[in-house]
Amino acid sequence: MQRLGDHLVFADAKYKLLMEIRNHLQEDHRLYTAAPGFFTLIHESLTIDLMVSLTRLYEEGRSERNLPKFLNVVEMNLTTLSSLDPQIDVSVVNAHRVRIKELKGVLDNLTVHRDRLLVHHDKEYFLDPRRTQRDAPISFGDLETLLKTAEEILRTYYPALLGAAWARGLLEARDVREVFRALRSLRQGDGTTPEHSTPSGKSPPR
Repeated sequence: MQRLGDHLVFADAKYKLLMEIRNHLQEDHRLYTAAPGFFTLIHESLTIDLMVSLTRLYEEGRSERNLPKFLNVVEMNLTTLSSLDPQIDVSVVNAHRVRIKELKGVLDNLTVHRDRLLVHHDKEYFLDPRRTQRDAPISFGDLETLLKTAEEILRTYYPALLGAAWARGLLEARDVREVFRALRSLRQGDGTTPEHSTPSGKSPPR
């Protein structure tokens, strides 16, 4: 469970970092023009890494570190876990399985992105990347829902299995704020506007 928890913590950190960067760039578009190539690359890399990580977290069969297999292990050890935490019983495990099934539409769309564009390049999607979003729409709200659901599931069993409360928070938001504060100071200090232009006329990532 510790490895599964670590996987979730890192996925959550990627999401938080991505959201902090997006928020800062949307608040002040001039920051994007300071390093457009850098911010575009970071935004795309974090988004792809997060989507692949979440697919792996929920996908049954390909990895040992996934929620369906974890719930199977919990069910096989219910007697022991119930003795440590009476609130853990088969109804709790089944409720979590139902919750995962409710997310099937989102997970199916996420798998399409991973298998047909991000990891493998299907010709139809490679030549028209936007088609993936049309055929299998995914929003950042969907990604946040997957993260919160995974945390809710692990938080339920964490104390009984590991003897400690769930602790999350690899990324401190103030770390990102310090980076952007330094970038603003540099821009104000030299009093110049960077010569960079947005690549291909693009706006800050949204």
